[in-house]
Amino acid sequence: GSKSSSSSDSSKKTSTPPTPIITKICVRDATKPRDFTIDAASTTIVTDVQSILDDDDIDLVVEVAGGVTFAKDAVYASLKKGKSVVTANKALIAENLDEIASIVEDANNNSTTNTTTTTENAPSVKFGYEASVCGGIPI
Repeated sequence: GSKSSSSSDSSKKTSTPPTPIITKICVRDATKPRDFTIDAASTTIVTDVQSILDDDDIDLVVEVAGGVTFAKDAVYASLKKGKSVVTANKALIAENLDEIASIVEDANNNSTTNTTTTTENAPSVKFGYEASVCGGIPI
């Protein structure tokens, strides 16, 4: 038997992931000069993390504050609100990874926060970290 294939197979379409839109940046001091520019039409500088937590249009929080106090509170609250989180915070992960994993599991089992599932059975709340963050943690 022989098989033939068509180079115009429409079932193999590739999709482009959506372009992220940064809508809010939370800083300690909004008056401090920055070395970056923002698109004021779509991005706002805020000083209250609660405005990010309460914004249902935000589904991903990138934590770059560092440390294990404010950053921990912000990460935990974000996950509990059904928002995915990405961080490179080594201290936070080293001290709290088990608890973070538990919060993520709870968030994904809670049907009221699990509203952004894109594929069946896929978790909607995710916790991601940069690969070198856990490079030195023995397993």
